[in-house]
Amino acid sequence: MIVPIAQTLNITTDALLGYQVQSQDDRVAGMVFEKMKEFEDVENPAGSALKVCEYLAEEANKHPMNYDIILKYVQRVAGLSYYIDMEKFLSGEPEKAKEVCDSYLKEIKENNTFSEEEYCSVEKEFKEKIYIL
Repeated sequence: MIVPIAQTLNITTDALLGYQVQSQDDRVAGMVFEKMKEFEDVENPAGSALKVCEYLAEEANKHPMNYDIILKYVQRVAGLSYYIDMEKFLSGEPEKAKEVCDSYLKEIKENNTFSEEEYCSVEKEFKEKIYIL
C-alpha cells in the first residue's frame, strides 16, 4: 500500500516514511528549474532569457516565500541587461530620451560627490549614448 501512495504523491517511499528529508520548497524549486530548461533556446538567447524571466515571474508570484525561486528570478532579470543595446537607447523617442537623461543626471548631481568637471564629463558621455547632443 505504501508504494502506490508514494507514486500518487510523486515522492519516494523513503520520503513517505520520513527517511529522506526534503522540504516542499526544495521540491517545488526543483520542478520550476527543470521546467525553466525547456524555455532555453541556443538560437535565440535574448528571447529565451525573456521567456525564462516571464516564467519565473509567474512562479515567484505563485510561491512568494520560496527563496530559491525568488533568487533565480532576480538573477535572471539582472541577466537581461546583457541583451539591452544601450547605444541606441530611446534613439527613436528624443523627448522621452531627454526626460530620462535629465532625471538620471539630476539624481547623479544630488546624490554623488562628483567635482563639476567630473559631472560635466558624465553628463556629456551619457547624452552622447542616447543621442541627445
